[in-house]
Amino acid sequence: MYRTVVLNVVGLTPRLLGDGTPNLAALVRTGGMRKLETILPAVTCAVQSTFTTGMLPRDHGCVANGWYFRDLSEIWLWRQSNRLVAGEKIWEAAARRDPAFTCATLFWWYNMYSSAAYAVTPRRSRSSTSGDRGRESGRAAGSPTARGTCTTHDDRP
Repeated sequence: MYRTVVLNVVGLTPRLLGDGTPNLAALVRTGGMRKLETILPAVTCAVQSTFTTGMLPRDHGCVANGWYFRDLSEIWLWRQSNRLVAGEKIWEAAARRDPAFTCATLFWWYNMYSSAAYAVTPRRSRSSTSGDRGRESGRAAGSPTARGTCTTHDDRP
């Protein structure tokens, strides 16, 4: 397998790469950019779920940035549990093909409780916050001072 990095930058198009983005422009010059087609609706959660599973929203279940919970009659926006997204993830398929494969997913939606070897999210998971029962840190999620979660599932010696 090849070392691969995926930078998922909303709204970043090839014409925005150049003098103002020298490192990204250098990566492009070495063949490090691939064109991707999106799905509709092109909203963050649905697109990222399609990208990580290779499935359409009707199959992975993520059709918007929010979820309607029938039993509560409420819409909850920006949920983060990876358990909401059905289907095999690309890193699971890669690990099946090559047991030495590892993957780090940093700040993707639906990254909490991910099966990736390393997962980082700006929101703390319940398992990492035994003292405060999983409440938010009181700071805006994603702010430089917000506490986050890094989980690892690397069973190698």
